[in-house]
Amino acid sequence: MGMDVYGTREDTYFRNNVWGWMPLWNYVNETCDLSDEDFDMGFSNNGHFISKKKSDEISKILFEEVKSKRTHAYMLSRNKRLKSLPLVDCIFCNGTGTRTDIIEKGNDCNGCNTGHHKEDGLPLGKVKSRETHYVFDVNNVKTFAKFCKESDGFEIC
Repeated sequence: MGMDVYGTREDTYFRNNVWGWMPLWNYVNETCDLSDEDFDMGFSNNGHFISKKKSDEISKILFEEVKSKRTHAYMLSRNKRLKSLPLVDCIFCNGTGTRTDIIEKGNDCNGCNTGHHKEDGLPLGKVKSRETHYVFDVNNVKTFAKFCKESDGFEIC
């Protein structure tokens, strides 16, 4: 799932998968003056419209944030916080390393007993917090700021 963001100008388009959009839209909310409705509706695919005036404001603020290096500092702080989150029990095996559901019962857990988890040094039955899957990137902020500037307003679908 992702967010397709269509500018009022026909040649403007921005797309993020859900893993990139959610942290980006949260950052936009933290730095820009979004209404509660704009913020909440920004997480749905229902075609919520952001006006040209608001889009221009978002662009201006995001470019200022990037230029001042506050966006970079935000990313570093966020990454540090995410890295410090405790591991949680795997939801597929309840932290045992072996599937407990009817269909896969007794099989190695394909949620936490994988090569990827072993490479990361994660203990059997434990996984990283779901929040760590959501990625925040300064370049994504720059790309979105450019889109906002050029879009003449946009619709989130």
